Amino acid sequence: MDISEIKAASQAMDEPQWVGEDVHGLKGVKLLVASRDGRDAQRQINRLVRSIGQDQRDEDGTLTEEAQESLDDMVLARSIHDWSGLTDGAKKLSFSVETAEALCQSSVFYAALRDSVAHVTKKANVLLEDLEKN
Repeated sequence: MDISEIKAASQAMDEPQWVGEDVHGLKGVKLLVASRDGRDAQRQINRLVRSIGQDQRDEDGTLTEEAQESLDDMVLARSIHDWSGLTDGAKKLSFSVETAEALCQSSVFYAALRDSVAHVTKKANVLLEDLEKN
């Protein structure tokens, strides 16, 4: 197996990728998102899960439904690393995690981000499947 194949698959899993113009109907918007399966994403998910207190867990330690939904939203909002083409009036909207979290309250932005992350994750998984075949 060639090391370049391993590097390409790792890069697809770990490095954020731009998802093109007109994401999910957001005209002129591009999102820089990472796969949920990457090493950094998994570490972040684990950190977030550990930070959730006992008061948001069932007796068996699993997250309550409300806590799981909140976790999903936090993970999704942290999957985005930048954007282009978003404005607030005539002013360019600068990226921040806090702004991303606020925008995720919009069903349209949430769907665009969810679909973008799914696209990048699927692309990375295809590379991994190809690697496994070799």
